[in-house]
Amino acid sequence: MRVNLFFRRLLKRYILKRESAFYAWKTEREIVWQYTDAFVNKYINLRKIKNTTYIQENDYDAIVVGSDQIWRPIYTPSLSDAYLEFAKTWSHVKRISYAASFGTDTWEYDSCQTETCAKLLKLFDAVSVREFSGIELCKRYFHVHAVQMLDPTLLLTRDDYLRLADGYDFSGDEHGGLLYYILDETEDKSFIVKRIADANHLKPFRTNGRTENMTVHFEERIQPPVANWIAGFERADYVVTDSFHGCVFSIIFNKPFTAIGNKERGLSRFYSLLSMFGLLDRLVVDSGTHILYDAKIDWKIVNHILDEKRSDSEKFLQKLDV
Repeated sequence: MRVNLFFRRLLKRYILKRESAFYAWKTEREIVWQYTDAFVNKYINLRKIKNTTYIQENDYDAIVVGSDQIWRPIYTPSLSDAYLEFAKTWSHVKRISYAASFGTDTWEYDSCQTETCAKLLKLFDAVSVREFSGIELCKRYFHVHAVQMLDPTLLLTRDDYLRLADGYDFSGDEHGGLLYYILDETEDKSFIVKRIADANHLKPFRTNGRTENMTVHFEERIQPPVANWIAGFERADYVVTDSFHGCVFSIIFNKPFTAIGNKERGLSRFYSLLSMFGLLDRLVVDSGTHILYDAKIDWKIVNHILDEKRSDSEKFLQKLDV
């Protein structure tokens, strides 16, 4: 009940002094994601639906599914919907997967899921996956030909993202330092951050809340504005991250980085992305892995590969007329 929530907030803020701000009627989720929600509302034409029965055949000319681990059962409870089961009888709608990801190179579907999703995927007009390993998984288990395409976040340039941060005042920022964008905090990762920061004489800073850490007060979990996050990559001299998209934005912004492999969230994503750009030596899988401390990356080669892959991805979509 919102009324009960209001009085609990009142008690914590003004009597117990446990909160620095008074959030009144807002739920914890609304507080933690307030800036992200504002960004989505401003920039994304979003239609939220309770279930797929609200999607009507005549509403769309094409439906595109993708990308980040959308085909991984542990992250997609209604797996068949990710293969457009609700649209299987629709005749005029194009079905496309763009950079859809299994998140792993091992097969996690049971026999029923495999059979159902194979039938549905054969109805698609085009199938593309994000990881190279996804090509083999589609071939082996679905008997469907797939091609590899860039993660959609890589289709935009550094300047595109800086325009999205148009409300951020860069002039007041202290440039430089080591940005650490860590999703799952551990002592080992903190040690790696410190070692690299010391080796490069850089001051560590972060631009994300401790959103995933349920043991800390929810005010520490508030995710800062997206503009702050983008600004972090813009001003960093070096990046340490255990996030796939932390690696992506390091590449987009041409920042030297160390990637800490995130086994629980899917390692094949890191291998596929970094090997594509010849950057696999930036990956730390365990404490015994050699860590590159230096900032030497041939960005001319990386950017040339990125330009070619962007062109391939654009041609893939243009050919489908979406």
